[in-house]
Amino acid sequence: MADFNLIRDHLPSISYTWEKGTKNQAIVYLHGWTSHRKSLKGEMLSLTARMENCHYVSLDYTGHGASGGSLADFTIGRALTDISDVMQATIGDMPVWIVGSSIGGWLGLLLAERLKSQALGYIGLAPAADMTYDIWHDLLPDYARQALEKGDILGPSPETQGFCFTPELFADGEKYFVLNRGLELPMPVRVFWGDKDHVIHLKKIMALKDALVMNDAIFYLIKGADHHLSEARDLNLIQKTILELIKGITK
Repeated sequence: MADFNLIRDHLPSISYTWEKGTKNQAIVYLHGWTSHRKSLKGEMLSLTARMENCHYVSLDYTGHGASGGSLADFTIGRALTDISDVMQATIGDMPVWIVGSSIGGWLGLLLAERLKSQALGYIGLAPAADMTYDIWHDLLPDYARQALEKGDILGPSPETQGFCFTPELFADGEKYFVLNRGLELPMPVRVFWGDKDHVIHLKKIMALKDALVMNDAIFYLIKGADHHLSEARDLNLIQKTILELIKGITK
């Protein structure tokens, strides 16, 4: 993979991968929270892009992987800026296939909504839409919410399972909720979820289904798959679906 570093004024540097193709299309992969772009899913998507001569772009968000900053700097808005900056530095206005895993699935929905016709399709891998809402209302104990309301930062630590919770994370996340409104994406939508996923529950996936104001949306429930969707069977199904989408657009 060809790796680069994007230096920005007044913002942390962003580490990214860009593999050039000959086709005027790109696969953009958005990883999960506290994860990074170098994963089994990233390897599969890079191979998928090469199979179809597409460009491939992925990045580590601020505070993740090889990028600058810390996890305390991460917010949904900041990650969207990271993604936009890397896309402008690499593929510009090229048509894209957006693949987002976990919180990258939430980012991918927001990106697809922004790009509109530039986005050829959205593929969500256990997408964690509106995840900050769930953490605040359902997972944080009262003392943690009270500490955050006072301006404290929690984690990363074993108690927070490696995550870093800041007041800015939750205040910013509220600006980007998608499940409380209609979400119209003028492109094919494919969503994958495993019934052994203990991070994103089925009700979240169904809420996303209900929020989509369009019909070209197919949801795959994989028996025995967990949140990572990284077993060979999972990766093969995801790849097969993406290849069918690409061939359907370019036939």
